[in-house]
Amino acid sequence: MGSYQQSLTGIHPKTTVKGPTQAILVGLLFSIVSATGPQYVFSALAFLYLLVTKCWREPAIFAATHFKPPLLACLWFVGFTVGSALLSSVFHESASLATTAYEIYHLLGKGIMRGLAIFAFFAVVFYRGGFDSGKILRIWAGLLLLHLLYLILQRYTGVDWVKGMAATLPQERFNYGVFRASGMNGHPLSLAYNALLLGALALGQLAQGFKEKKESFFYIFLYVTALLTIVLAQGRFPLFLLVLLSLFWLFRTPLPRRWKRGLGVLVLVVSMGMVSGLWGRFAELFDSHRSLVDRAPRLVFWQVHGEMIKDHPLLGVGYAQRETARSDYYKSLGYGDFPRQYSAHNIYLQVFADSGLWGFLGLLGFLVLLTRWGLRERQRGDERLIYVMIAVWLSGCMQNTLRDSEFLFTFWVILAFIAFCPPSSLEPRRI
Repeated sequence: MGSYQQSLTGIHPKTTVKGPTQAILVGLLFSIVSATGPQYVFSALAFLYLLVTKCWREPAIFAATHFKPPLLACLWFVGFTVGSALLSSVFHESASLATTAYEIYHLLGKGIMRGLAIFAFFAVVFYRGGFDSGKILRIWAGLLLLHLLYLILQRYTGVDWVKGMAATLPQERFNYGVFRASGMNGHPLSLAYNALLLGALALGQLAQGFKEKKESFFYIFLYVTALLTIVLAQGRFPLFLLVLLSLFWLFRTPLPRRWKRGLGVLVLVVSMGMVSGLWGRFAELFDSHRSLVDRAPRLVFWQVHGEMIKDHPLLGVGYAQRETARSDYYKSLGYGDFPRQYSAHNIYLQVFADSGLWGFLGLLGFLVLLTRWGLRERQRGDERLIYVMIAVWLSGCMQNTLRDSEFLFTFWVILAFIAFCPPSSLEPRRI
């Protein structure tokens, strides 16, 4: 690919990016498969970089057309979310304004403010350019390979070096003869959904071809790594979505028929047929000896939050009262002794239950505006954002993805990577 400086024609870098800045960049990319700790550390370093370099003195960076779509999406989301919270604090007497403000600040802090800081960091780094992107991708690939080897080790031995060299995973993570690996992440399902976004990014890149073989090798490696990570984490729905995206890619990409068949078989065999632990987790769903709610507890989660929506359609139960309301609704519906009185595990139901129609429109507008941006990018030949947004839309059906700190971090890093790292197969971008 050459250097980012060369790939961004029309940008006039004033300084050369130094080693520490490259380290922050690589740290952000690798923290996609890490826990919240490193993610917040590198996010904070990125924010400090923006302050120390006084990037606000270069308004041309932030006047870039790349900033407009995510900024508008964030403003839409913030407007509806804050509006819903303020109205809720007025009409729900039990909610104090201070408590509501704290809950909204916590929600917007990890979902919007940190994301925009990461996006701004990428913008400044690529504006000031001057480093070899091939080197960055090689380092990223090497770190992902090491993490994959650690996942394999963890799968069969249960080691958990995040909590100490002698620590092991809890026994409930031992399923069908192997451990559900989480690697450097705190939970295997969070890792699986993050890997899904990496796989979507790789498929979007592979859909448009390459001018350089090294670049193609990296994205093939990224896809395989994402697939194996999901398999090792035993993520059922993330695997289903990645296979679905893979088939979508196969039938849309103008490859010779033999390649389509071969790649299709490879995806299905590797992800489904060769992993007994994951086969067992799929088989759980059809075990007639267990009750339906035991096999699919999300049915209970959805029923409870559906009742919240029915009773509070406009403003929801309120962000400040959502924990109390959830407990009360579980009890009122006869699930007071249900061991998993969890959140909705569906971002659309969760937002609607918490903030009503107002908050749901905020989330919907946020996703629609980013998807429109992806469609515009697709017209110029870049399909990466479309694949990522499909993964985001669908993954929210089974998980509170856009409330999950690790997923939000991954989403923003990938969004910034797409915006400021054009593939070699496209014309250079301009700010």
